[in-house]
Amino acid sequence: MKKLQTIVLCIILLSASLFSLEAACSQKEKASYYLTQAVRAKSNLETVKILEEGLKEYPNHISIMSLLAANYAEMGDLDKANSLYDSFIINSEDDQVKNMLVAFKYKLNGDLPAAIKEFTNLLELSPPQLSKNVRADLLSFRAGCYILQKDYKNALSDLNDSIAIKPSHTAYQQRAEVYKALRHG
Repeated sequence: MKKLQTIVLCIILLSASLFSLEAACSQKEKASYYLTQAVRAKSNLETVKILEEGLKEYPNHISIMSLLAANYAEMGDLDKANSLYDSFIINSEDDQVKNMLVAFKYKLNGDLPAAIKEFTNLLELSPPQLSKNVRADLLSFRAGCYILQKDYKNALSDLNDSIAIKPSHTAYQQRAEVYKALRHG
């Protein structure tokens, strides 16, 4: 559960930076109670209950949705996870957010080449459209797909680029996994 929470917290940071700052901060402040309680929950069932309540109160909050979808998936309910992603994809007015959600949905369903393509499309946006922090997160997300494909060369390249932009615990942890796999592979 800790690894999932780390990944989802990266998603939360990415989503906040992709939304307009004012809207993200306002919703983030109001929904922070639910997110905090969900991360502190002792079981997936407790987490899901908290997040479902939060999503009822804040139906357009992408961070609550992302964490809820991840918990559904971890519990084996891909239908619910996919349904959440579909509803957010359809209702999103921000193309960057929509593409990010599509990429995560592909990854969730094991279509790693499609997820990599979506992350690559987002990374190809010009710098004014994509902050350095978001670029670093996207590189780390794409590296995660490469790791699952055992494409360690591309994973290592993305992780090194991500760390050069914005050092993060998650990227360092992923890079350690790649080095370990390369030594034992």
